[in-house]
Amino acid sequence: MSKEINPTVPHPEFPKLERKYDICDNAFEGEVTEYVPRLVNQSESEYLSYVSRAAYFNMVEKTVTALTGALTRKPYVLDGFSEFPVTDDGDGITFVQECYRDLLLGARVGILVDVDETGASKLINYDADDIINWYGKGDQPGDFVVIKQSTLVPSSENPFEQVEQHSWRELYIDDAGFYSVRIWRKSSTQNGKFVSEELEPFLVSGSRITYIPLWIATPFDNSWDVYSPPLFTQATLNISHFRQATDLAHYAHFMALPTFTVVGDLYTYTDDQGNQTRAQIKMGSTQEALHLTQGSEAKYTEVSGASFSMLQNEMKNTEERIYIAGSRLLSSKKGIESAEALQLRSGSESAVLDTLVHSFQAALNGALELCGQIDNVSGAGIALNKDFTAMSLDPAVTKSLLELYTAGTITLEQLLGELYAGEVVKAPESE
Repeated sequence: MSKEINPTVPHPEFPKLERKYDICDNAFEGEVTEYVPRLVNQSESEYLSYVSRAAYFNMVEKTVTALTGALTRKPYVLDGFSEFPVTDDGDGITFVQECYRDLLLGARVGILVDVDETGASKLINYDADDIINWYGKGDQPGDFVVIKQSTLVPSSENPFEQVEQHSWRELYIDDAGFYSVRIWRKSSTQNGKFVSEELEPFLVSGSRITYIPLWIATPFDNSWDVYSPPLFTQATLNISHFRQATDLAHYAHFMALPTFTVVGDLYTYTDDQGNQTRAQIKMGSTQEALHLTQGSEAKYTEVSGASFSMLQNEMKNTEERIYIAGSRLLSSKKGIESAEALQLRSGSESAVLDTLVHSFQAALNGALELCGQIDNVSGAGIALNKDFTAMSLDPAVTKSLLELYTAGTITLEQLLGELYAGEVVKAPESE
């Protein structure tokens, strides 16, 4: 009896990649309560109250938004195509921004070339969580890739209820050496057995291709190697910060207000039936007096606050580490820095972004070249923005340029060129 085929089996290194991606993505989405452990003997309702008291300070989302904005602060230059060949529900800038986000949070993005119902080319992007299996080493593509796909469909029991339906897209090189695609699903009539559907052959200019049209980009290269996401350290610190905030809020909830305390016994009295009753504690100027037995003491008790300050200091230390683990390009520095000092301070971060853009651009150009072959477009390619910061000219330099122009040492064109390059004034848009 042959063993049942299971297309959902992941690559040996996928669980490591998935775990780090999930941590980064959950930190980005703010889904972090699962990372807070339950206290000893804490009930479900107590735990829900425990995690709901704290606010999540989402620095990962702010970092991704800022970095994506820096990476796309200037438009890309698209050659060959008048419009970006992307899926039906997006545009070029959205596609690029989504890929940058996936690279920052998951350290991998896959760009697949496909065709729509008219035969025109289109690009589909997959994140690190989608590509579950592959056979490739380094920059060698291998002969198969498995992509998990999910979609919402109406429930068979309630048409107003939507349920998630999974399928697995297998991209492979068949026995004849050609690129082929089949879709795997769980059968509803064969006890959940996986069944496959072969898709129509993928043609380029009427001929089949002998490679898988999926281009991989990581923050460092175009290989199948598994890397840690650039924001993984910041994500783990952000989650740790939330755990600290949860403890601090829990502490404040139970310990911040003074607690009324009685040392000794309350006064007891005997009623008409001979029953002894302990006096009730009533506080406030309009209430009855508090009756205590001789030698008893009533007072308010509160904690010293030293442990509260310790928790606050720990949170501040973690916040500082979150900023450092993100990007110094995103945080302002007190005082005034020269352009040279700012450039030196942000050099390493710019190098990381440069490498990320370089690998992503290489993947995009490979995919766009194939799109050009499908659509009979020559010279298809793209140049992405590599200017991530607005490095305005120092006021003293601007003043010197104006003096040189006034003295006739430089021309108006030269002056404007320097002002445009330094982003002191905005360059006119070319027609």
